[in-house]
Amino acid sequence: WDAISAERYAEGRKAGRPHTTVPSTEKFLEVVEHVIKKYGDRINNYEVWNETNITQFWRGTPEEYASFFTAVSKKIKELAPNSTVIMAGMAGYRAPFINTMHDSGAFKHADLCGFHPYAGKSSGWDVPYGMLQSDLYSKGDGIEIYCNESGFVWKAGEWFQPPPNYTQEVQAEQLDVAIGRLLASGVA
Repeated sequence: WDAISAERYAEGRKAGRPHTTVPSTEKFLEVVEHVIKKYGDRINNYEVWNETNITQFWRGTPEEYASFFTAVSKKIKELAPNSTVIMAGMAGYRAPFINTMHDSGAFKHADLCGFHPYAGKSSGWDVPYGMLQSDLYSKGDGIEIYCNESGFVWKAGEWFQPPPNYTQEVQAEQLDVAIGRLLASGVA
């Protein structure tokens, strides 16, 4: 009911991911207002969407997200001024996406920059984290990066095909290395 258009919703359905269709900002703001009025006394942090830099979760352009995020963030701050607004957790580092968020001024409306520091099957999560941090600093965007999703599968999946053969032991080993590398880079 809140898709930006029937055509875009049909595209999302065809891709098997109708829930990733860009919503109408006006209609989505109704949802935001309802959630804050009903549950706002129990919510401190609001993350505006998930992994909007990949089509698995956002079937729109970076420009559409920047506009959407800015409007939603302003509404959240209007209704819940002491809350924390987190820009959607990005899946890995994508320079064009960061450029659009910077050029649009979207970072000025975020308290934290959500980030999922995946590096494919590598445990080198500090590498995409460092690239993002360097890019933000070079643009003068000193926003804090919030690594709020990470992990490896413990059995093969769509994005994690052998090798290696993922087991709980392999997952534990890769997580130990990845988290250790992030912490060594200064991530709290």
